[in-house]
Amino acid sequence: MMEAEVKSLSLRSMVIPLSKCAKVRENANLYEAVLALDEAQKKQKDFYKFKALLVVNENEEVVGKINPLDLIIGIEDNYRKVGDLRSASHTGFTREFINMMIERNRLWQDPLKDICRKAARHTVEAVMDKPTPGEYLEEDDSLVEAIHRLVLGHYPYLLVTKDGKTTGILRTEDIFKLLCEEIKSCEMS
Repeated sequence: MMEAEVKSLSLRSMVIPLSKCAKVRENANLYEAVLALDEAQKKQKDFYKFKALLVVNENEEVVGKINPLDLIIGIEDNYRKVGDLRSASHTGFTREFINMMIERNRLWQDPLKDICRKAARHTVEAVMDKPTPGEYLEEDDSLVEAIHRLVLGHYPYLLVTKDGKTTGILRTEDIFKLLCEEIKSCEMS
């Protein structure tokens, strides 16, 4: 595929419509979120299964998202004592530091005990991330812009919008699949 062809490709053909995305209401609990993700995965025929949930309000507008790490952190109450894990994680952790954090904050002392109760007690709204402006892409934007946003932001997916409303998502794995298909079609000698 030539660079001009990549630039001219429409995102619309690669966007997963909001109606097919894994979604959960913001007032749901984490138990309900897991069930919603499971249900969406069962319906999906694609090799790349949904790993994240879009959080919607009563008007079906996307107000947040939950990725697998958000769910894991949300289940363990004691992570709230640790503080902002995302900014600290970029510096790297030694094994000693991690063990000290586990012991000091009593993280995952009995990991599966009361997991159902914890999942039912915590709300989606409490653990969800609100999308940043960099995570939105217009339907008419180029594939090149989408690729750059995914790469530079290290996003698993972008929210695709039209007229200010989220219409679907563009996942990194779908871009990866497109690029792999193009590479496989190259005639190498």
